[in-house]
Amino acid sequence: MTDWRADKHPSHYGVNFNPHEHPDELMTVDGHTMRNGTILGQYLDVDDNSQSSRLWIAGVNSGVYGDTPTFQEIPAQNCINVQSMGADPTGVVASGAIINKAIAEAIARGYGRVYIPAGQYLIEESIVLDSLIWLHGDGYSTYLRAKTNLNAPMIETFYTPLTRFGYMQRISDMRLDGNRDNQSDATNAHGVYFQGPTGEQTPVLELELAGYPYEVSENYDGQWFDANRTMFNMFISYCAGDGFRAIGRSGTHIHNVTCQENQGFGFWPNYDTSLVNCTAGRNGKAGFYITNSAIHLTNCKAWWSGYRVPDGYDIIYSHGFYFFDNSRGSIAVNCEAQDNWSSGFAFEKAYGHACYNCVSDSNNQRHGSSVGVDFWDSYGNTFTGIVYDRYRGNVRDQVSALRMRQNSTMNRVDIQHRHYGNSVDAAKQAILHISTDSEMSSIEGNEININNLRGTQRITGTSASPSVFHGGTVFWSLTGTTSVSYESSGAIIPPGTKFKFVFLQDGTGGRVVNWNASNYLVNWTPDTTANKINTIEFTYNNTIGKWVQSAVATGI
Repeated sequence: MTDWRADKHPSHYGVNFNPHEHPDELMTVDGHTMRNGTILGQYLDVDDNSQSSRLWIAGVNSGVYGDTPTFQEIPAQNCINVQSMGADPTGVVASGAIINKAIAEAIARGYGRVYIPAGQYLIEESIVLDSLIWLHGDGYSTYLRAKTNLNAPMIETFYTPLTRFGYMQRISDMRLDGNRDNQSDATNAHGVYFQGPTGEQTPVLELELAGYPYEVSENYDGQWFDANRTMFNMFISYCAGDGFRAIGRSGTHIHNVTCQENQGFGFWPNYDTSLVNCTAGRNGKAGFYITNSAIHLTNCKAWWSGYRVPDGYDIIYSHGFYFFDNSRGSIAVNCEAQDNWSSGFAFEKAYGHACYNCVSDSNNQRHGSSVGVDFWDSYGNTFTGIVYDRYRGNVRDQVSALRMRQNSTMNRVDIQHRHYGNSVDAAKQAILHISTDSEMSSIEGNEININNLRGTQRITGTSASPSVFHGGTVFWSLTGTTSVSYESSGAIIPPGTKFKFVFLQDGTGGRVVNWNASNYLVNWTPDTTANKINTIEFTYNNTIGKWVQSAVATGI
């Protein structure tokens, strides 16, 4: 049986080595039977057929001495195991500098992977990723914890303003712990920090190094215009700053990442970022803080945003999804905001965003006056989805499904709303909430459909108080003298809302309809002949608080 040394490539022994063909050749290393997961050195094995680079990890099925080894193939180019360079998987000795050394070594070899095996690693300095580096672990069993007073990002991308930035990096398969309570400065104490040039800066030096002449690279607007980074299968928690933060041009893809228990925002992405299957939970500020354009969120969830907000803090930042600060042109699809301290979805000074098939569930857990979907000084946005409270009688239910405030116009809203009701605060049963009378004008100029405004309802009997939110068109078969009022639920009606009645006389005819003057302004003479149909349409006038007759058709 051949005695292989783990620090040498098999070719050093003059053997044409193929571990798939000769697994028994690897039974011992330096006279010892290998354990499960033994790394066969810091080297590459090149397959003659595919020319692909590989790192071989030998092991045994049960971990018992003497068992036949099995092998795991990790495709990589210049894959470096940080433990082979001295990283401590017990977390006793700091390993940040060693990981950075491994990254530098990978770059010297022509870029590639840096592999952090399962274990706990103490990070005393920011891990800095340069171009074309993939930093990955063994899933959540790879655990990186920030050292006390690190006061800096745990992982960041290389960036020198006006000169060079790192591009095409990848981070995956590990867990980050920012050691939140032992950081003295939260300003930049993020979990992962992506940075790059802003405006129209181009990475001139980077392009020159890639072979482009200066006159070309000076104004080059090609593949390096955006950084084009990827992050997936990550759990980022307990950071004193944000879980994920990005500045500058992006082109970033983030998949299957959770940011939880961070003091700042869960995710604060920059331009041209795609987030898929991402979760923000129990962060101090908003789960997803959208302040730039062209950000795509798919199947993302924010819950308990604002959980760590101290008393007296402006918890307006505690929304689940917060579109803010002149942001524009982002898309959210199939996203959910649940149990956040403020509103589920908030738009402030935002325009041109589109949210489809989204759910706002039982938010307003602390703020006291927050709603499901909130617009403030925002225009040209679209929101479709569901707003509901799942607990009957919860004091902290969402005040209402929708609020329009201060210069919000040209927004399109289509919401199905369900509120169980609350005896403590009857106002919470309102479907549409305006905080002050002066803000009533904010709802004008918006297209709003809540709870079937454009749908239908059918009524029988001789007395009823229908609500427009149960269906904007009422079909009513008359059987006698009929009284019509309006449901006084406290729901605020958008100005200009249409409410249409279709009355059918029975075979007897002569059925009179009496309108409650407190609710309706009416001037019509219907045809009460047997089996005739009369229609009347009202438009809501918020100035006088009444439905005003706007169209009729009689004797149909």
